[in-house]
Amino acid sequence: MIEREELVRGLVVVSFLALLLRYRGSEDARTAIVFAFYFLAALIYRIDPRYPVLAAIGSLVLAAILLAQQKEALANRVAVYAYYFLVVGVLLNLVDYLREGREEEFVPEGELKNKVLAITSGKGGVGKTTLASNLAVALAKLKKRVIVIDLDLAMPNLDIAMGVECRGLEEALKEGKGIEEVVVRNLGCDILATLPIKDGYKDRGMLEKIKEVIGEISQRYEVVVLDFPPGVEALDVIDSDTQVLIVANPEKLSIADAYNVKRALEGRARVLGVVINKANGADVEAVEEMLSLPVLAVLPDEERVREALEAETPLVAKDEECEFSREVEELVKFLIKYWERGEGRGEAG
Repeated sequence: MIEREELVRGLVVVSFLALLLRYRGSEDARTAIVFAFYFLAALIYRIDPRYPVLAAIGSLVLAAILLAQQKEALANRVAVYAYYFLVVGVLLNLVDYLREGREEEFVPEGELKNKVLAITSGKGGVGKTTLASNLAVALAKLKKRVIVIDLDLAMPNLDIAMGVECRGLEEALKEGKGIEEVVVRNLGCDILATLPIKDGYKDRGMLEKIKEVIGEISQRYEVVVLDFPPGVEALDVIDSDTQVLIVANPEKLSIADAYNVKRALEGRARVLGVVINKANGADVEAVEEMLSLPVLAVLPDEERVREALEAETPLVAKDEECEFSREVEELVKFLIKYWERGEGRGEAG
């Protein structure tokens, strides 16, 4: 099924081509219209501004070759194309410069205090660990003291996502080691990973130890990011000071599972909203209506995300310019502003 956004874009392109075919003005005006449309499309799809500049250089070389072959009229036409390509390239570079300047304006106001953020979902494989690891790195890039903890005791993989080797949480829980002994650091943030722990959440004693570790850690960091297992088995770890992001894919079954988790969290913690992952073409309004929660970020299904996972490095640390990284960084800015306003004090709901 064609998604609404793609349908609108397709209709815009078809309408433009229809108008262009019916245009009866001069050839120069037609060329200007084509390049104006190319500029607008490049803005919408964030086409690399180097491409039109390279096209301008190539066109000038071709024009010189044609001129040497005494094809003056064709050489002049190609030179005109080179001029338009260069104008588009300069304008796109100017827009990028202005965008970067606007993004650099965000500076956190001050130090945060004991924020605990749980990343959870109704089912596995939706991208919780991907989000948790990227959020932690994005927070660290803004000079926040942040730690990310793997609470998926059955199938942990935060160590892989963060490119570290450690079983720190297991050592803290089973061997009684201190937090400073078991935490490792990478990409500006601290990491508490683990090996699988049998019967982790079924063992009430282990559950209480996990809560104690989180409580101790939360006093040392500005932000604690908890990478939860799917479902509801670990929700007893959550208390009223914990804030929650629910991760879901746009499919109906994933949204239904997210709704079940939201219901299970009622009265325990404040659910801030939903992050839709692998969300190309997602109907955001429909998701918000189904869950009665705001969608705070829409993360695209990009090949770069999978490549970053294979490289064991969160994508925001590798490529700041891709859409996925920009969405994560905007989500982090939203969270920091929300906490700075004093609205993140663990209201239940």
